[in-house]
Amino acid sequence: EEVIASGMKKHFYSYNLEKNKIDKITTLASISDSDLTKSLTSNSQKYIYFLNQKGKILVLSGKNKSLLFKLEMNGSCFSGCVGENEDSLYTGGGEGIVYEWDMRTRKCVQTFRDEGSLSITSMAASSTRLVTGCESGVVNVYRMNNNVPEKAPMSAIMNLTTKITDLKFHPSGDMFCIFSDWKKNALKLVHSATSTVFANFPSHKTNLKYVSASAFSPCGEYLSIGNDQGKVMLYRLKYYSQQP
Repeated sequence: EEVIASGMKKHFYSYNLEKNKIDKITTLASISDSDLTKSLTSNSQKYIYFLNQKGKILVLSGKNKSLLFKLEMNGSCFSGCVGENEDSLYTGGGEGIVYEWDMRTRKCVQTFRDEGSLSITSMAASSTRLVTGCESGVVNVYRMNNNVPEKAPMSAIMNLTTKITDLKFHPSGDMFCIFSDWKKNALKLVHSATSTVFANFPSHKTNLKYVSASAFSPCGEYLSIGNDQGKVMLYRLKYYSQQP
Protein backbone atom coordinates (compact mmCIF):
# COMPACT_ATOMS: atom_id res chain seq x y z
CA GLU A 1 0.00 0.00 0.00
CA GLU A 2 2.94 2.34 0.58
CA VAL A 3 6.36 2.94 -0.96
CA ILE A 4 9.17 4.70 0.94
CA ALA A 5 11.70 6.54 -1.24
CA SER A 6 14.84 8.04 0.31
CA GLY A 7 18.32 9.16 -0.66
CA MET A 8 21.10 11.57 0.25
CA LYS A 9 18.73 14.32 1.42
CA LYS A 10 17.46 14.75 4.98
CA HIS A 11 13.89 14.14 3.88
CA PHE A 12 12.14 11.17 2.28
CA TYR A 13 8.91 10.50 0.42
CA SER A 14 5.92 8.32 1.19
CA TYR A 15 3.84 7.20 -1.80
CA ASN A 16 0.38 5.86 -0.99
CA LEU A 17 -0.53 3.48 -3.82
CA GLU A 18 -4.26 3.38 -3.09
CA LYS A 19 -4.69 7.15 -2.90
CA ASN A 20 -2.01 7.90 -5.52
CA LYS A 21 -0.63 10.47 -3.11
CA ILE A 22 2.98 11.51 -2.43
CA ASP A 23 3.99 13.08 0.89
CA LYS A 24 7.34 14.70 1.64
CA ILE A 25 8.46 13.72 5.16
CA THR A 26 10.79 16.17 6.92
CA THR A 27 10.64 14.88 10.52
CA LEU A 28 14.37 14.00 10.45
CA ALA A 29 15.62 17.26 8.95
CA SER A 30 16.88 18.61 12.32
CA ILE A 31 18.79 15.43 13.23
CA SER A 32 22.48 15.94 12.49
CA ASP A 33 23.39 12.27 12.11
CA SER A 34 20.47 11.29 9.89
CA ASP A 35 21.45 9.20 6.87
CA LEU A 36 18.51 8.14 4.73
CA THR A 37 20.29 6.29 1.92
CA LYS A 38 19.45 2.82 3.31
CA SER A 39 15.93 2.07 4.53
CA LEU A 40 13.90 -0.94 5.66
CA THR A 41 10.25 -1.49 6.47
CA SER A 42 8.53 -4.28 8.37
CA ASN A 43 5.93 -6.33 6.51
CA SER A 44 3.05 -4.66 8.37
CA GLN A 45 4.81 -1.27 8.00
CA LYS A 46 4.72 -0.83 11.78
CA TYR A 47 8.28 0.49 11.67
CA ILE A 48 10.52 2.26 9.17
CA TYR A 49 14.27 1.87 9.69
CA PHE A 50 17.08 4.02 8.35
CA LEU A 51 20.54 2.45 8.60
CA ASN A 52 23.45 4.83 9.13
CA GLN A 53 26.97 3.91 7.99
CA LYS A 54 28.20 5.31 11.31
CA GLY A 55 26.28 2.53 13.07
CA LYS A 56 23.16 4.43 14.08
CA ILE A 57 19.70 3.07 13.28
CA LEU A 58 16.74 5.45 13.26
CA VAL A 59 13.41 3.78 14.04
CA LEU A 60 10.30 5.63 12.86
CA SER A 61 6.61 4.99 13.26
CA GLY A 62 5.19 3.60 10.04
CA LYS A 63 1.90 5.33 10.82
CA ASN A 64 2.86 8.97 11.38
CA LYS A 65 6.55 8.84 10.30
CA SER A 66 7.77 10.32 13.60
CA LEU A 67 11.09 9.27 15.17
CA LEU A 68 10.46 6.74 17.94
CA PHE A 69 14.00 5.89 19.06
CA LYS A 70 17.57 5.22 17.97
CA LEU A 71 19.72 2.08 18.11
CA GLU A 72 23.50 2.16 17.87
CA MET A 73 26.07 -0.43 16.80
CA ASN A 74 29.75 -0.43 17.73
CA GLY A 75 30.83 0.24 14.16
CA SER A 76 29.40 0.83 10.71
CA CYS A 77 25.98 -0.42 9.56
CA PHE A 78 25.71 -1.48 5.92
CA SER A 79 22.78 -3.88 5.92
CA GLY A 80 19.80 -5.18 7.84
CA CYS A 81 16.58 -7.14 7.70
CA VAL A 82 13.40 -7.54 9.74
CA GLY A 83 12.55 -10.85 11.38
CA GLU A 84 9.49 -12.88 10.48
CA ASN A 85 7.68 -11.87 13.70
CA GLU A 86 8.62 -8.18 13.17
CA ASP A 87 9.79 -7.90 16.80
CA SER A 88 13.36 -8.67 15.73
CA LEU A 89 15.76 -6.60 13.64
CA TYR A 90 19.10 -7.94 12.38
CA THR A 91 21.89 -5.61 11.28
CA GLY A 92 25.49 -5.96 10.12
CA GLY A 93 28.35 -3.84 8.86
CA GLY A 94 32.02 -3.40 8.19
CA GLU A 95 33.18 -5.38 11.22
CA GLY A 96 31.46 -8.60 10.13
CA ILE A 97 29.32 -8.72 13.30
CA VAL A 98 25.62 -9.67 13.29
CA TYR A 99 23.43 -7.74 15.75
CA GLU A 100 20.01 -8.97 16.85
CA TRP A 101 17.68 -6.29 18.25
CA ASP A 102 14.42 -6.74 20.19
CA MET A 103 12.00 -4.00 19.17
CA ARG A 104 9.88 -4.53 22.29
CA THR A 105 12.74 -3.77 24.70
CA ARG A 106 14.71 -1.64 22.21
CA LYS A 107 17.87 -3.49 23.16
CA CYS A 108 20.49 -5.66 21.47
CA VAL A 109 19.90 -9.23 22.65
CA GLN A 110 22.93 -10.87 21.03
CA THR A 111 25.86 -10.38 18.69
CA PHE A 112 28.02 -12.90 16.86
CA ARG A 113 30.66 -12.89 14.16
CA ASP A 114 29.55 -13.74 10.64
CA GLU A 115 31.92 -16.59 9.87
CA GLY A 116 34.57 -15.67 7.30
CA SER A 117 33.13 -12.20 6.73
CA LEU A 118 34.94 -8.88 7.06
CA SER A 119 31.96 -6.83 5.91
CA ILE A 120 28.27 -7.80 5.81
CA THR A 121 26.73 -6.23 2.70
CA SER A 122 23.25 -7.76 2.72
CA MET A 123 20.89 -9.75 4.96
CA ALA A 124 17.52 -11.50 4.77
CA ALA A 125 15.42 -13.55 7.18
CA SER A 126 12.56 -16.04 7.10
CA SER A 127 10.93 -17.98 9.93
CA THR A 128 13.58 -20.71 9.68
CA ARG A 129 16.69 -19.07 8.20
CA LEU A 130 18.88 -15.98 8.45
CA VAL A 131 21.20 -15.41 5.49
CA THR A 132 24.07 -12.93 5.21
CA GLY A 133 26.08 -11.84 2.17
CA CYS A 134 29.57 -10.35 2.23
CA GLU A 135 32.21 -8.58 0.12
CA SER A 136 33.76 -11.80 -1.16
CA GLY A 137 30.48 -13.20 -2.50
CA VAL A 138 29.99 -15.84 0.20
CA VAL A 139 26.47 -16.22 1.61
CA ASN A 140 26.19 -17.79 5.07
CA VAL A 141 22.99 -19.60 6.04
CA TYR A 142 22.02 -19.70 9.72
CA ARG A 143 19.31 -21.91 11.20
CA MET A 144 16.63 -20.06 13.21
CA ASN A 145 15.18 -21.55 16.40
CA ASN A 146 12.13 -19.65 17.70
CA ASN A 147 13.25 -16.61 15.70
CA VAL A 148 16.74 -16.74 17.24
CA PRO A 149 19.61 -17.49 14.83
CA GLU A 150 22.28 -19.99 15.76
CA LYS A 151 25.74 -18.44 16.01
CA ALA A 152 27.40 -20.90 13.62
CA PRO A 153 26.26 -21.16 9.98
CA MET A 154 24.70 -24.43 8.85
CA SER A 155 26.12 -23.90 5.36
CA ALA A 156 27.85 -21.41 3.07
CA ILE A 157 26.89 -20.63 -0.55
CA MET A 158 30.02 -19.94 -2.60
CA ASN A 159 28.66 -19.81 -6.15
CA LEU A 160 29.20 -16.06 -6.51
CA THR A 161 32.63 -14.45 -6.27
CA THR A 162 31.83 -10.73 -6.09
CA LYS A 163 30.19 -8.54 -3.46
CA ILE A 164 26.64 -9.66 -2.62
CA THR A 165 24.32 -6.77 -3.45
CA ASP A 166 21.07 -8.14 -2.04
CA LEU A 167 19.22 -11.22 -0.77
CA LYS A 168 15.48 -11.87 -1.04
CA PHE A 169 13.36 -14.70 0.38
CA HIS A 170 10.41 -16.18 -1.47
CA PRO A 171 7.17 -15.47 0.48
CA SER A 172 6.93 -19.18 1.36
CA GLY A 173 10.48 -19.20 2.73
CA ASP A 174 11.21 -22.24 0.53
CA MET A 175 14.00 -20.49 -1.38
CA PHE A 176 15.90 -17.25 -1.62
CA CYS A 177 17.52 -15.21 -4.36
CA ILE A 178 21.10 -13.90 -4.16
CA PHE A 179 22.77 -11.55 -6.63
CA SER A 180 25.74 -9.27 -7.22
CA ASP A 181 25.75 -6.22 -9.48
CA TRP A 182 29.52 -6.45 -9.93
CA LYS A 183 29.43 -9.24 -12.54
CA LYS A 184 27.17 -10.18 -15.46
CA ASN A 185 24.46 -12.78 -14.77
CA ALA A 186 25.58 -13.05 -11.12
CA LEU A 187 22.28 -14.32 -9.70
CA LYS A 188 21.36 -17.63 -8.07
CA LEU A 189 18.28 -19.22 -6.53
CA VAL A 190 18.87 -21.33 -3.43
CA HIS A 191 16.65 -23.98 -1.81
CA SER A 192 16.37 -22.93 1.85
CA ALA A 193 16.07 -26.33 3.54
CA THR A 194 19.09 -27.90 1.83
CA SER A 195 21.11 -24.82 0.78
CA THR A 196 21.18 -26.29 -2.71
CA VAL A 197 21.65 -23.89 -5.62
CA PHE A 198 19.19 -24.47 -8.46
CA ALA A 199 21.17 -25.46 -11.54
CA ASN A 200 18.48 -24.74 -14.15
CA PHE A 201 18.26 -20.97 -13.59
CA PRO A 202 19.82 -18.89 -14.82
CA SER A 203 21.02 -21.10 -17.66
CA HIS A 204 23.97 -20.36 -19.96
CA LYS A 205 21.44 -18.87 -22.41
CA THR A 206 19.91 -16.48 -19.86
CA ASN A 207 21.23 -12.95 -20.38
CA LEU A 208 20.42 -10.96 -17.24
CA LYS A 209 23.24 -8.41 -17.74
CA TYR A 210 24.31 -6.71 -14.48
CA VAL A 211 21.49 -7.39 -12.01
CA SER A 212 20.61 -4.34 -9.92
CA ALA A 213 17.40 -5.48 -8.19
CA SER A 214 15.17 -8.50 -7.69
CA ALA A 215 11.89 -9.26 -5.93
CA PHE A 216 9.30 -12.01 -5.62
CA SER A 217 5.62 -11.18 -6.06
CA PRO A 218 3.51 -11.24 -2.84
CA CYS A 219 1.94 -14.59 -3.73
CA GLY A 220 5.27 -15.99 -4.93
CA GLU A 221 4.20 -16.79 -8.49
CA TYR A 222 6.68 -14.41 -10.15
CA LEU A 223 10.28 -13.29 -9.86
CA SER A 224 11.22 -9.86 -11.23
CA ILE A 225 14.83 -8.99 -12.07
CA GLY A 226 16.06 -5.50 -12.93
CA ASN A 227 19.39 -4.72 -14.58
CA ASP A 228 21.79 -1.87 -15.31
CA GLN A 229 20.14 -1.14 -18.66
CA GLY A 230 16.86 -0.13 -17.05
CA LYS A 231 15.05 -3.32 -18.01
CA VAL A 232 12.90 -5.44 -15.70
CA MET A 233 12.41 -9.09 -16.60
CA LEU A 234 9.46 -11.03 -15.18
CA TYR A 235 9.73 -14.81 -14.74
CA ARG A 236 6.86 -17.11 -13.86
CA LEU A 237 7.63 -19.68 -11.16
CA LYS A 238 5.55 -22.54 -12.54
CA TYR A 239 5.55 -24.63 -9.36
CA TYR A 240 3.93 -21.83 -7.32
CA SER A 241 1.52 -20.76 -10.07
CA GLN A 242 0.08 -24.30 -10.03
CA GLN A 243 -0.57 -24.31 -6.30
CA PRO A 244 -4.24 -24.00 -5.18
